Amino acid sequence: YYVSQTQNTCESERASIQVNVAVNESPSVGITSPSNNSEAIAGKTLDIEVLTSDNDGSVVKVEYYNGATKLGESTTSPFTCSIVNPQQGIYNITAVATDNLGAKTTSSSIEITLFEQQTINLQAGLNLISLWLEPKNTNIDSVFKSIIPEIREIKTADAFWNKQNQTFLNSLKNIRMADAYFVAASSAVTLTVKGTAATNPSIALPAASGWNMIGCPFKTPTDINTAFDISKINVIKNFDEFWISGETKSNMSEISPGKGYFIKIK
Repeated sequence: YYVSQTQNTCESERASIQVNVAVNESPSVGITSPSNNSEAIAGKTLDIEVLTSDNDGSVVKVEYYNGATKLGESTTSPFTCSIVNPQQGIYNITAVATDNLGAKTTSSSIEITLFEQQTINLQAGLNLISLWLEPKNTNIDSVFKSIIPEIREIKTADAFWNKQNQTFLNSLKNIRMADAYFVAASSAVTLTVKGTAATNPSIALPAASGWNMIGCPFKTPTDINTAFDISKINVIKNFDEFWISGETKSNMSEISPGKGYFIKIK
């Protein structure tokens, strides 16, 4: 009887024991800057900021991704990440927070578009210019928006835009990458344009012989021998420089971003 009584008591106590197992709560994380569907400039440091919390512990690491590509990580609060020299394109950025017990949470994705940016210093009077990027919006009113009060006229060899004209009278509507333009300015101003640069820029020489206008599609000064098939060209010049086939006194050895040129095809 004694043994039976003891067994019954132990079994009763065992049945009443409750085991409480603590469950680690995952952290929370959200990207606060930049905002979703925003724009930034390629080449300029892009700062990513997040807001994190963890109700039953602490966040010890945040990793930053563009799609599946890791951009960096930070291990101290406030959690931030600086992307140095980001390239043009569309980024889909997420942040992954890890807490002190290893639980992870991935933030909602944000989309940000990085554009290239070009600046051209215009002098008062006539300028011969070109763009090495395709503007985000090619319409003249958009490209020259910030300085349109100072622009009197824009021309190519075949078309024109004049501020005094009604819209339907202007035959030039859009500004394109690597085309050359005469721009008449009332005063010295700086033109700033956002857009997309060509991945592998090159110059296709006009088929017509004689004089043509052409722009520079390159972001950096480029040697004439690299930019052109000079065997097909007699002369390259602008308002300041010239290159003549076989002429040792030519003072032009390269073409420069932002400038336009006259070329004479053989």
